[in-house]
Amino acid sequence: MFIENIINDEGEPFELDTNSYRGKVYLELQKTLKNFNEFLFIEFDCDDLSVPSTRFYPHDKRVLIWTSSEKKLNEIGQIRNDFYHIFANYYWDEENVTSIPLGYNNFLEANYIPINERHYDISFMGMLNKNRVDMVSALTGIHKKLIALGIHLNDKKVIKFLNDYLNMIDIKSKYFLSDQFNFGVNSFQYCNGLRHSKVVLAPKGFINTETFRIYEAMQYGCIVVTDKLPKRKYYEGIPAIQIDNWHDGIKQVKKILNDENLLLELSDMHRKFYNDKLSPIATANLIAKTLENKQ
Repeated sequence: MFIENIINDEGEPFELDTNSYRGKVYLELQKTLKNFNEFLFIEFDCDDLSVPSTRFYPHDKRVLIWTSSEKKLNEIGQIRNDFYHIFANYYWDEENVTSIPLGYNNFLEANYIPINERHYDISFMGMLNKNRVDMVSALTGIHKKLIALGIHLNDKKVIKFLNDYLNMIDIKSKYFLSDQFNFGVNSFQYCNGLRHSKVVLAPKGFINTETFRIYEAMQYGCIVVTDKLPKRKYYEGIPAIQIDNWHDGIKQVKKILNDENLLLELSDMHRKFYNDKLSPIATANLIAKTLENKQ
């Protein structure tokens, strides 16, 4: 699907996937933002250190939507006055720049499963990187130095052993570690696994504690356990369990799993918070309000 006033950084029409998080944001923004057609939205999804070439595109109301790229710590400062406004993931609010939620990467439209009817107590399906060794150590009881050494020497054999061991010692949970991003389970399997999980572990990625997994789990009412999140307005009051270390975090998880009333309460809080603050509708409202307040 194409919308006339949404382009990419080459100045070409940007094709929207209407099932994606971004696609749903734009569809909602069309309904929410007054004078939507007066703005030119420029999609910039870049993982290197470049800056958008459309910074000088001939339009008075150029709005940059800078997604992805966790490395843009200094680049926005160079260009923030070249656009009517900039909205960015992995960034903070500053003059002419507004941070927006990351959103999900995987999505499955499906019925909500009550938390007390789910198959899995805990789940984690994802890449085992250096920032996640501590979590695996807490789950297995294996010293993190041994895990790190094993990964360094022979990724695949160590990861297979850890998968087998985790799923043997905790048969009520679902674990799948991989040595690559977005690998090993398809989107349906991944989302269905989340839907059937009570608690989802969302450790830090390669660079940032903000991960797609947080959003993907919260939309299904899973209880999220994560490393400390950055200070953002849309994270204020988030019910996710934010931890200082994973050994204490796993202890908290076990306490929560033994309290059915707390499980139900936290699940409802996660779903509500996602809908109110982190969903495509919430993000569209944030963008619309920001732009309308500038006019």
